Amino acid sequence: MPFDANDPKYFHNMCVGAHVTKAARWIAVFSLVSYVLRTIFFLETKYEEWDIPITVIWIADLCCIAALLVGVFRDIRWLVIPYLLDQMLSIVMMIYACYAVITEPPGTTEEDIDHTEELKIFTISMGAVIIACKIILNYFFFLSARNSHRELSGTASVSYHSSSKRCPPKHSEVPALEAGQRPPPYEK
Repeated sequence: MPFDANDPKYFHNMCVGAHVTKAARWIAVFSLVSYVLRTIFFLETKYEEWDIPITVIWIADLCCIAALLVGVFRDIRWLVIPYLLDQMLSIVMMIYACYAVITEPPGTTEEDIDHTEELKIFTISMGAVIIACKIILNYFFFLSARNSHRELSGTASVSYHSSSKRCPPKHSEVPALEAGQRPPPYEK
């Protein structure tokens, strides 16, 4: 079955009907911008809490985003896997944070705080991460299908086609045809 890059399964309605390659590139750029903004925000507000585990997470996140950027813009499918794993870990951490906020018994903090706004932010963030994972995973499958098709079909070369016996004869060798006359069949 031939590979069709314009198959409807490679277009995403959540990204204004964009092709998976364009959507993956937008997600990669948005992830980098988000990373920079999160870093600036964290440094401005909670710099005192910065420690070794946060540094390791920040460096790992930067490496995953860099791998995604290279993978998306150079069409290297295995470079999107670290980003997918990083986002899956983010989803698990968000679920855990939501669970911790929901199950916190009242009166355990100094003042009872309404956590509905935090839960809304977690829910929206989790939805965005899930959509990004779906698009990047579809991009991975797109590159896999395209690469396997290229491996199976091989690359065509001019010398291969010109040496084929099924090539039509040169224009000067074709006899002139009268109206209604059919050309002779090709020789095998």
